[in-house]
Parts: sequence; C-alpha cells; structure tokens
Amino acid sequence: SVTCICEDVSQVVWIATDKGLICFDSRSGSKIPVPGPLKNLKGKIHFALPFWSESILFGVQGKGLLSYNIRTQVLDRIVKEQFLEGDGYVCFIDKSNNIWLSDGITEPKTYLGRRPYLHYYPTDDIESIKEIHNMEFDEEGYLWMLVNHRLTAMDVNNDGAITYKSTLSDKFNDILIDSDNNLWGVIDFNKLYKYRLSKGKA
Repeated sequence: SVTCICEDVSQVVWIATDKGLICFDSRSGSKIPVPGPLKNLKGKIHFALPFWSESILFGVQGKGLLSYNIRTQVLDRIVKEQFLEGDGYVCFIDKSNNIWLSDGITEPKTYLGRRPYLHYYPTDDIESIKEIHNMEFDEEGYLWMLVNHRLTAMDVNNDGAITYKSTLSDKFNDILIDSDNNLWGVIDFNKLYKYRLSKGKA
C-alpha cells in the first residue's frame, strides 16, 4: 500500500510504499527506475518529503531518517537515535527545514534542520499535528491540507475562507502539488488520483 507521495526539484514523483519506492516522471507520467542507492530500501517507508533544496528525506521502518541528495546521489542516515520501529509516523518539514515527527502515540519531536543529529525538543501543539496531516500551497496561493483525512482548501488572503472540501467517503492519506499545479492524492492507501487545481477548487 502507498504511504506517501512527493515531488523533488528534478520533477521526479516519489511513491513510498510498505515494500519500497516507486518513481515517476511528473512531466510524462511514466514510471522510471529507482536511483541506485535507493534500490536496496526494502520494507515499509513511512514518508518521503523534500528536504533542503536538493534532497529528499525518507522515513524507513527499522532504519530511521535517511537524507538522499538528488545531485550527488549520496544517502545519509541522520538523527542517530531514531529508528522508526513503529507502524505509523507523521512527518512535516517546515520552511526552515526543521523536522517535525510524531508516532501518533508519544509527544511529537522536532529535529533542527541544520543539525538534526544533535538537537531535538518536544512541542505542546500535539492536537493540531494529529488533525492536520499535510499542508501544501498551490501556485495561486491557496492552502491545501488534509484535516482528519479530508482534502480541504483555504483562501489565506480572504480571512481563511474554505473554498473546497472533499466528500466524507474519500479518505485521503497524503497529497502533493506538483510544479504544473496538479494535486496528486493518495486515497485509502491504494488509489492515486490527479486533480487540476483552479481558484481553490479541485
């Protein structure tokens, strides 16, 4: 099943699954080979997220947090004490490249982006992290997020007015807005849909 989806600066879409990685070219939609250092990543990958300007952060069960540099193709393990042994994790990387990590059970931790192997501290904002699973801005400035697994769009320039909500029957697990302003959504861990965005609507 699919656990996460993201796009890197080279317009490669990364699909993280419970059995490894799958890659697509977002321009053509065609499947492409997984790069060499990542072919050996077997088992469950909890998440794949853009990290700094040329890297992807992978959360791999039993291995921890792995940073992959797209240009140099170097794979490094960071946050040495974290192995991600559990069954489910939520991760968010903020604009300063700090890593926010929650297992949904214990208090979330934040690892400082510049030196993630040295620093972490807890946050008191637990409920918002559990309820909002992903946030992405589209090219028109609308904020798209998953709130209790429902896809929701907000016009942040209009007092936070809600412009879109998905139906209750669709349980979204992850979203990505690509460089062409298309939204890719993972539903029920096994379906992948592509939506064209316009004026806060999908």
